[in-house]
Amino acid sequence: MIAIPAGLLPLLEQARSSAAKRRISIALVGGSVRDLLLGRAPHDLDFAVLGDAAGLARAVANALEGAFYVMDAERGTARVIVDGLTLDFARCRGATLDDDLRGRDLTLNAIAIWLPLDGSMPGQMALYDPLGGAKDLSDKVIRLASPDAIANDPVRAMRVARFAADLDARIDPAAEMAARAAGPRLAAADGPSAERTRDELLKALALPKASAAVDLLAALDLLNIVLPEAAARPPATLRAIDALLEQAARRAPRLSARLAEPLANAPRLAILRLVALCAGASPAAVEGRALALKVSAAEVARARTIRAGAALSEALRDARAEYRWMRAAREAAPEAALLGMALDPAIAEIGWGLLEHFEARYAPEVAPRPLLGGRDVLALGVGPGPAVGAALEAVREAQMIGEIVTREQALALARWVIGV
Repeated sequence: MIAIPAGLLPLLEQARSSAAKRRISIALVGGSVRDLLLGRAPHDLDFAVLGDAAGLARAVANALEGAFYVMDAERGTARVIVDGLTLDFARCRGATLDDDLRGRDLTLNAIAIWLPLDGSMPGQMALYDPLGGAKDLSDKVIRLASPDAIANDPVRAMRVARFAADLDARIDPAAEMAARAAGPRLAAADGPSAERTRDELLKALALPKASAAVDLLAALDLLNIVLPEAAARPPATLRAIDALLEQAARRAPRLSARLAEPLANAPRLAILRLVALCAGASPAAVEGRALALKVSAAEVARARTIRAGAALSEALRDARAEYRWMRAAREAAPEAALLGMALDPAIAEIGWGLLEHFEARYAPEVAPRPLLGGRDVLALGVGPGPAVGAALEAVREAQMIGEIVTREQALALARWVIGV
């Protein structure tokens, strides 16, 4: 039996009652059940439906006043989003729930909870676990849901490493052999999409134990295929960043929350770790790999900024130099400081100083409002053009390093810059 958190009961009850009205069997499956067994709050709920999954999802969305959209009409999958929680509904792969579970990647992701068609949702539910996934989860064993689980989908080889690292689990010999054999198919022209490979890699790099995941990817001969640029920089850089993050709880307490902020495809921390992992390769090679993996343009730009900003000595000379480093690094300043410290521990105190100054004065939520805006400069008699930007930048720099503090001083400096 497994306890259902009170916060999930209304959502499960709505899914159950909507299915009951249609006499459609439905089960909570996959990562949702795994996370419940681990005592983690599920980020989403996955349902396997023996029937019209998209129609059921639409009914649930209407009842909960949530967003609804079809993900794959051919495969019968749809998504509902309610109060930030994602509910995914998928038609069972095969004629039975057993068929669906055996078609999944790992036994620990092939555990289900049937939702009753009659009555209401109880607070305690029985597991449906024909493959013994709950025992594997308890024993910390990564085992395939079927012998051909990875042969059917080589991206699952990367999941073997990710889950083994996340759960501190050992890999079953059959799963290890299958994962090792998957490497060539990951790189094949007719292999999985770049987006799926990217997502799995970034999920591994977002883990608290990302270094362990990278070590396992390397041990399974997968890292050199999905990220050959990492060979020039061992995972020691990742471990150095992890050690710095432990210190940050004391020296920069807001840092963890900042690095958890999402970008297009991953949290900020995952992009930092991707840059760190490839720090020994040329910038052109790293950007080429990022583009091949379909990393977003914004994430590539951030990676470029982090890498350039890691040269922390440029911020040392004086307050003006520090401001210019902050301006160049922008919101990626925390990542750039961490990477610089990880690459050269001898300048750690410089990095910590930059982090402290960022939090105290340069972070978007604490930075002082500019003393002047574009209209203020135009009102001085200069026409639109580069001179306006030059004046604004000079005023902002002087304001941030404490040379000016009033609007009158700002106007005087702007007049001097534009020559009026």
